[in-house]
Amino acid sequence: MEKIELFIPTIYSHSLFKDEKNKNILIKKREIDYYYSLIYIYRLKILENNPNLLIKVKDEDNKTTHHWNDEITDWNSEIISIDMYEVLSTIKTKHNSNFEDLKEFVDTLKSLKIKTNILNKDTTHPSMIIKIVDTVDWNEFKINIKFNDVFIKDFIHTNLFYKKIILNHFFNLSGYKNKVLYLLLKDYVGVSKKITSKEITTMIGTVSSSLFEGLIQSINDTTDVKVTTIKPKREEKRSKTTIHNFTIKNQKKFLNRKDEIEFNTKNDLWKKSEEEMKKQITKGGNIKNKEEYTKTIYKSLMLNFENIVEIEEVIDEVRKSLIDKKRKNEYQYLVMVSEVDKKQYMINDEYLLYEYPFPKPITSKIIDTYKFFDENNIGWKFITNDKPLLNFTKSLL
Repeated sequence: MEKIELFIPTIYSHSLFKDEKNKNILIKKREIDYYYSLIYIYRLKILENNPNLLIKVKDEDNKTTHHWNDEITDWNSEIISIDMYEVLSTIKTKHNSNFEDLKEFVDTLKSLKIKTNILNKDTTHPSMIIKIVDTVDWNEFKINIKFNDVFIKDFIHTNLFYKKIILNHFFNLSGYKNKVLYLLLKDYVGVSKKITSKEITTMIGTVSSSLFEGLIQSINDTTDVKVTTIKPKREEKRSKTTIHNFTIKNQKKFLNRKDEIEFNTKNDLWKKSEEEMKKQITKGGNIKNKEEYTKTIYKSLMLNFENIVEIEEVIDEVRKSLIDKKRKNEYQYLVMVSEVDKKQYMINDEYLLYEYPFPKPITSKIIDTYKFFDENNIGWKFITNDKPLLNFTKSLL
């Protein structure tokens, strides 16, 4: 599944849903998924229809953000038609196409309001209650929706007090409270943050200490946020208001195996580039700009890397073509046959090569496996054994 990103303003990540009588409500886990899926799709379609709404701006750290085009003063949101299937597919690639819950949420959305910035982190925006949509209805498998102008405009541009949320991580979290707590903590990445029990209760309702610890653990295991709890001092323990003191950092969390392999391979190539640069210096090379020299080597290695066959895609195709030859109650191994040396090789779930049938390791890094593929003509076959191969428990099968 591709990475799905949405910039969420602080005033909305620190918010509460309210019903038509302005009473606080906690919506269901699947409903908050529908909510952000609709915002994400609507934003994309608005920008497709209005390509000049945003302009690129470089900040003081030379990072690019997309600000509202001030020359456009008469913009209003519009009615957009969205397929229900697209809403569900944004949340989860494989789903049962059951639209009844989504239709029920659309009916709820008609009267749903939101109270913004309830913790007053963004001092430039006072807390307020606004209606989320102007109009919304459904017809068969389509949702026709027009978000409130003030509401959706804040999601379209990416000015200050925004956090880029990878919605894949958000959707993978279980439970409404988990998701709301993740948005709260994500907003404080890079700082030591003290959050009182009152603030937590305001955001997600009352939770026991054990449940709260479980929510934190789930966020650490599932998302790109790493939360470490700092143990309170004795005098803090005696305080009437419990203080949860955290350090909150970003952590690398891969959406799939291919992303992880690509990330690790690029790291390996960069290290090789640095090593080559140091070798040149040792040999007496006159390198004025070490970083630029390293980048030049890295770009050359990356060019070769990009031309090498993608192992994961090849193996998927091989599996599809040979799957009928698999038999039950036997240990199956996908084996490569090199047309160069006629030897047989196996590949494990980390894409490292081993000799077959005695699993002697051939490569220790994924980049070396790529190189092997590039230098050998490979044939494939399935091998069946009555017993599993010793010391080879991580077969791709």
